[in-house]
Amino acid sequence: MIYSTNTKKKLSQLSKDTPQLIVFVGKPGSGKLQIMKDLSSSITSPANITVIEPVDGKKTIGIEQIRDIKKISFLTKKEPQVIMVPNAEKITNEAQNSMLKLLEDTPANLHIFLGTTSLGKLLITIRSRAYLWRVMNPTIEEVINEYKNLDINKIEQAVKLTSQRSRYLEEYLVEGKTPLNIDTAKEILSEDKFERLQRVNGLSKDLQQSVDTIESILLISKAAAEIAAKNNDLQKMRPWKNRLALCLESLDLLDKSVQPKLVLTRLFMVL
Repeated sequence: MIYSTNTKKKLSQLSKDTPQLIVFVGKPGSGKLQIMKDLSSSITSPANITVIEPVDGKKTIGIEQIRDIKKISFLTKKEPQVIMVPNAEKITNEAQNSMLKLLEDTPANLHIFLGTTSLGKLLITIRSRAYLWRVMNPTIEEVINEYKNLDINKIEQAVKLTSQRSRYLEEYLVEGKTPLNIDTAKEILSEDKFERLQRVNGLSKDLQQSVDTIESILLISKAAAEIAAKNNDLQKMRPWKNRLALCLESLDLLDKSVQPKLVLTRLFMVL
């Protein structure tokens, strides 16, 4: 996977001097999970890496799973231990408070890596204790150089569709996958208001699905606005810029914990 120069530099530095708590912040598809895996692998063996995800069909990570982290923290292994939580925004406030107590007595060889698309979902007391890593996208020049064996037109299309996010670039250019929910987003943009609103209940059941859908509409809007601007077509550019602004507002509302159903309804009414 392609990394920005900034990411490569941080990986090198932190593999030698790893903070005990790191929060990786980045948009969907920015490559947070792969960075967490690469850093973990550079400081310990796979047997010493534990990944925490919601269990038994639950949408959140509860206090009982944080207790599992506590059990690991009290092990007497000398090797570095890494706890990875790729979707830390799913940790309940109660569980986050429990994690705070754990951090007060964290053994020197225990490292906790939290990944999130929304820093505001984490308690400020956790954020204040953490090393914050804001994942940066590679530049266009870095993307072109990384995939120089591919057709330049395909690379340019990928840049527009992915906004240069590392994982989405890899999926589109190497694996042949359409990033995010681009196909669904195209359908939504082609539908009338009534058809869009019929989708709200299904899409709003899961926060990440809501975020991914809005992000997909945002990426299409951004690409279309850039094409219109390049062609100096202001008439076509304005509605795409308006959609782009609406998507950014919607993502901000989700970040502030407004219910996904309300956010999607508001967005789909005015797209």
